[in-house]
Amino acid sequence: MSGQFAGILRFELGYYLRRISTWVYFGIFLALGFLLVNAIGGAWQSVSMAVGGSGGNVHVNSPYVISAITGVLSLFGVLVTAALLGNAVYRDYEAGIHPLFFTTPVSRFAYLGGRFTGALLVNLVIFLAIPLGMMIGSLMPYLDAEKFGAFRLMNFLHPYLVLVLPNLLFTGAIFFALAALTRQMLPNYVGGAMLLVGYLLAGNLTQDLENERLAAILDPFGMQAFELMTKYWTPVERNTQLLALSGELLYNRLLWMGVGLAIFAFVYHRFRFSHVAPERRWRRKKAAAALEERSPYAAPHRLVLPVVTRSFGFGANLRQYFSLVRRSFRGIVANRYFFAIVGAGLLFLIFSANQVGKLYGTTTWPVTYQVLEVLGGTFALFMLIIITFYAGELVWHERDVKISQVQDAMPVPNWVPFLAKLTALGLMVALLQGVILVAGVLTQAFKGYTNFELGLYVRSLFGLQLVDYLLLCVLVMLVQVLVNHKYMGHLIVVLYFAFNLFMGQLGLEHNLYQYGSDPGSTYSDMNGYGPFLVPFLWFKAYWAAWAIFFAALTNLFWMRGQETGGRWRVRLARMRFQRPALGAAAVASVLILGLGGFIFYNTNVANEYRTSKETQRSAVEYERLYKRYEGIAQPRIVGVTVEVDIFPAAQDLMVRGEYRLLNRTDAPIDSLHLRILREAAIRGLSFSRPAERAHADEEHGYYIYALASPLQPGDSLRLEFELAYVSRGFENRVTNTQVVENGTFFN
Repeated sequence: MSGQFAGILRFELGYYLRRISTWVYFGIFLALGFLLVNAIGGAWQSVSMAVGGSGGNVHVNSPYVISAITGVLSLFGVLVTAALLGNAVYRDYEAGIHPLFFTTPVSRFAYLGGRFTGALLVNLVIFLAIPLGMMIGSLMPYLDAEKFGAFRLMNFLHPYLVLVLPNLLFTGAIFFALAALTRQMLPNYVGGAMLLVGYLLAGNLTQDLENERLAAILDPFGMQAFELMTKYWTPVERNTQLLALSGELLYNRLLWMGVGLAIFAFVYHRFRFSHVAPERRWRRKKAAAALEERSPYAAPHRLVLPVVTRSFGFGANLRQYFSLVRRSFRGIVANRYFFAIVGAGLLFLIFSANQVGKLYGTTTWPVTYQVLEVLGGTFALFMLIIITFYAGELVWHERDVKISQVQDAMPVPNWVPFLAKLTALGLMVALLQGVILVAGVLTQAFKGYTNFELGLYVRSLFGLQLVDYLLLCVLVMLVQVLVNHKYMGHLIVVLYFAFNLFMGQLGLEHNLYQYGSDPGSTYSDMNGYGPFLVPFLWFKAYWAAWAIFFAALTNLFWMRGQETGGRWRVRLARMRFQRPALGAAAVASVLILGLGGFIFYNTNVANEYRTSKETQRSAVEYERLYKRYEGIAQPRIVGVTVEVDIFPAAQDLMVRGEYRLLNRTDAPIDSLHLRILREAAIRGLSFSRPAERAHADEEHGYYIYALASPLQPGDSLRLEFELAYVSRGFENRVTNTQVVENGTFFN
C-alpha cells in the first residue's frame, strides 16, 4: 500500500510541477505579494496604501502587517485551490480513463490519499509565493527605509504556517470531496460560494460584541480570530510580536483542520471504484419503477419519415439561435448547483436585510431606494461569482460533455452559439435581478412598509444595474475565449476584479479606462436621479461600444475544431475577418472614438479633471502657501445683501450682492484676503474705497487686495460682487449637486 501511495504521490507532483498553469499561479501570487509590499512601502508616489497603521509607527515588514496581507491574499487563492484539488480527481473522469484506473489493483487509500496529498503539496508550493514575494519586495533598495524594520525570516513564514496551511487543508478537502463524489467540477464553485457566505456571516457576527469569540472560532479562514487577538496591540507589539497560536486562534485552527480531515474521511468512506457515480436509493427505485411500467414489446407499425427541407439562410440561423438560447438558459437555471449558489446568496440577503431601515443608528422606513442600495450591493458579489463561473461553463459546455466535434462540424456560423450563450448568460442575470426584486418587496412587507415603488425597482435593477452586468458578461466571455482555458480564465477574471480595487490607488481613476465605470448614480425621493443620469448614460454608451468591439473579437476567436495553438487561432481569426466582422469592428471603433472624444471634452476640457492624489497635493500646497495668513487681522462681515438667480434645468447659479465689512480689531488693516471657490466665474468685484489686487491665485482661489489707505479700527467698507456658477457638460465624478430640479442646497 505504501508503495502505491508513494507512486501516485510522485506522479501527482510531477504532473502538476510540469504544468505551465502551476507556475503561472505561482508567479501571480509572487507578483501580488511583491507589489503590495512595494505599494505600502512607498515605491510609487501616486499610490497611497496602509495596512494596520503600516507606513507610520507600524513597519511594513512587521509580523502584524505580513499576517494581514497573507490572510487576505490567501482568500483570493480559493479559486486556485478549487482548480487544483478538484482537478486532481476529476481529470480521470474528464479524460474517460477512470474505468482503466478503477480495474487496477490499487487501494482506495493510495488512490485518494496520493491524489489529495500531491495536489495539496503543490498548492502549498503555489501559496509559498505569497511570503516569498513579500520577502523579496521588502528588500528592494528604493523603498523608504523608515517604513521597514529589521528583516526577520519568521515574520514571513509564521503567518504562512498558522494561516495558510490550515486553510488549504480545510478548503482542499472540500473541493477534493466535491469533485470525487459528484465527478463534476461545477460543485466546486458552489463550495467556493458557500465558503464565502460562511466568511461573510462570521463577519456579521462580530457586529454583536457578545458573539465576538464565537465569530472568531467559526471563521473558516481565521481572519476574525487574528483580528480579535490583535485588536488592542500597540505599535510596538505589532512590530515585534508573532501571532501566538493560542486562545481563539488555536481553537479555530484545530476546529477547521479537524473539519478538513473529517471531510476527507467521509470521502474515503463514500468513494467507490465504479464506472458511474453511485446514485441515491430513491433514484434507483424511481428508475426501476419506471422500467417496470414500460411495456417490453411495442406493436409493429410503419415508420414514415418526414420530408425535410434544408435551409441555411438567416432565418434558419435565427431559429438555431433561439433554440440554443433556450437550451443554454435551461441548462443553467435547471441545474441544482445553480439553485445552491442562489440559495447561498439569498441566505446572505436575509442577514443583510436587518440593515434595511437603519441609518447611522436611527430607525427609518425601509424605503425602496435604501432597500436597493443594501440588497443590491450585498448580492453584487454573488452576481460576479455566478457570471464568472457560468460564462466558463457556457463556453466550455460542448467540450466538457464531449460533443464539441459534432457541434463544430455543424453548418452554423460562429455568431449563433456565441450570441446564444451570451444571451442565456444575460437572461440568467436578469432572473437574478428579479430575485432581488422579490427579496426587496418581501423585506419591506415584513417590516410593515407597503409603498413598494415597483417602477423604481425596475429602473434600478433592470436598467442601471443590469447594464453593468451585461457589459461584464461580454468581457468575461472574451477572456474565456481568448485564454481558452476554463480555470485560467476564472483566475484572470478574479485578478481583474482585484486589480479594479487598486486602480484608484494606482492613479488610474478616469472612467474612460475603467471598463464599465461611470460617474456614479444616487437616487433620492426628493430629486430622483437628479444630475447623475445624463453622464451615466453617456459613459454606458461608450462602454457599450467597447462591448460591441469585444463581441466582434470574441466571435473571431470563437473556438471550433481541435486545433488550439495560438498561431492557428490568429490565422483563423484573420480568415474570419470578413465584411460582417469588419463592419461591426468599424462601427464599434467609430463609436468608441466619437463617444470617447465627447466624454473627454466634457470631463477634461469643459470641466477640470483631477485625480485624488492631485487634489490632495493641491490641498497640501494651499496649506504650505497660505497657512502663514491664518491669524492675520481681517474685517468681519456685519451686513449682507444678496440677490440669487437659480437656473435648475441648467444647474447654473448667479449671485450678486454686497458685504459690509467692519474692522473690529485694534489695529489697522492694509489688505483684504478673499477666498473664492475655483468653480466661480468672477463677473465683478469692487470695494467702496480704492484697492489694488496684489495677488491672484486662481488655482487655489486665493486673492489679496491691498487698500490704498488702511482700514482703521471701527471703520468699515463695502464689497460688491457678482459671481456666476455655470455648469458645462458633465464631470468624471459628479460633484455639482448644489443646484438641481428639486432640493437645491448651497452655501
